[in-house]
Amino acid sequence: MRSLLRPGDTVGLYCGEEYAGPIREVIRSQGSRTVEPLFHLSLGFRLRSLAKLNSEDELKRDLKKFYKIIRRLWQGQRGGRRFVEMNGKMNWPERGVYFITGKALEFERSASMPRIIRVGTHAVSKGSRTTLWDRISTHRGTGAGTGSHRSSIFRSHVGRTIMRTEADTKWPDSWAAGQSAPISIRANELELEQRVSSLIGEMNLLWLNIPDAAGPASDRAYIERNAIGLLSRTGLLSPKTIGPWLGKFSDDWRIATSGLWNLNHLFLKPDLSFLDVLGEYVDITLGNTSEPQRSIAPANWYSQLKSESDQLSLFLNQD
Repeated sequence: MRSLLRPGDTVGLYCGEEYAGPIREVIRSQGSRTVEPLFHLSLGFRLRSLAKLNSEDELKRDLKKFYKIIRRLWQGQRGGRRFVEMNGKMNWPERGVYFITGKALEFERSASMPRIIRVGTHAVSKGSRTTLWDRISTHRGTGAGTGSHRSSIFRSHVGRTIMRTEADTKWPDSWAAGQSAPISIRANELELEQRVSSLIGEMNLLWLNIPDAAGPASDRAYIERNAIGLLSRTGLLSPKTIGPWLGKFSDDWRIATSGLWNLNHLFLKPDLSFLDVLGEYVDITLGNTSEPQRSIAPANWYSQLKSESDQLSLFLNQD
């Protein structure tokens, strides 16, 4: 706290005296103030108030609706494509959003689809020319079973977690250090790159065809942002929905608690209009509806965004 707090900061405490008491004076000694809007409530009322503030009932309802929509995509794409079997000659849309699910299973229409563990897109910078396959291929790695974690933050996170769960193995200190590395360092990282490729290779990928222009206000960015917000808030507020997965052992608490191999857009309150947009793009991708000639996301959604901060945005509408 002493390293984070600055004079004039305000710290909201949404906990009982057992937790607030030991830290209150530390906060104030840094010239910061505390606000405790739930302090006067009993534990039961405090928990109910938090559930209401976090819109937990709505969150459960909308997560169910989200997976009902995604299940249609999962069925239409017969469980998605397994990373180890992918190549650039497959019929990929030029632009889109992807959803990575857990270890690939034998596809059955009657089966429950696996949980989504990463959401992503590409070309969210104006003028970007990267394609959907460009992004996917950096996560998959090479056909020879290697890859470059410096080109894929997903690979980097998975590698760091493998290192943490197998601490008795001597792993390279250079992992995730720098944007590039000479051949000698990359050779020393080869075994871990292969392990990462092997693990990711067993995952499946679903994709949406979203043929819009590159830029931060694209429909792809809208769906990515809101899907991550919905899934990560569910993981944070209802940990049992995550279940067992490697990411729980990540050294980054955001990954461990969100249930996603993502960092951007975590824990943000989603604009639930995105579920309608998501459903339309599922129909477009499956060939049930023709491609749109313009954006179908809410007008000016990007310009209306509230500024993001480093804190958990659980109380965006609270003073």
